[in-house]
Amino acid sequence: MQVTVLIALIAFVSGVVAAWVQHRFSRQLESVKTLTQSPNEAYVSLIKAISSLSIARRAADRERETEFLIMLIESKARIIMYGDPPVINSVARATSYASLSSPDAAQAFVEMIIAKRRHGGAPGGDHVSPEAVARLLLGREDKSGKEAIWFPAHV
Repeated sequence: MQVTVLIALIAFVSGVVAAWVQHRFSRQLESVKTLTQSPNEAYVSLIKAISSLSIARRAADRERETEFLIMLIESKARIIMYGDPPVINSVARATSYASLSSPDAAQAFVEMIIAKRRHGGAPGGDHVSPEAVARLLLGREDKSGKEAIWFPAHV
């Protein structure tokens, strides 16, 4: 009888310890997940804000422009809190332009994306060309229906 009680007690204590260890590890994993998601969400929010702001300015929609300026400021603040120094510097350079209408502004924008990929742990972060980023983010169709790159060739 004493052996049965001892075995039951060991099983109970083992179960409690296992549950506690699992709880600790899941909390730790959730914390790490939150820390990695926050910067990524901030960068996506920044790109969305820049793109939306550009569209609102072209449409002369002052109300939406103000909304997207607020989103841009909030995104930059989150990047300052969570970002790596090289990426923060590239964001500062890219957002110093009033619009993406100049080749220098476009180049700074693409360099910001490349810096984030390089320092943010994106798969193949060093293997994406600036031209590919420019085509995806800054490309547009010309009057003939063909995609035209609005980006300097020397990048």
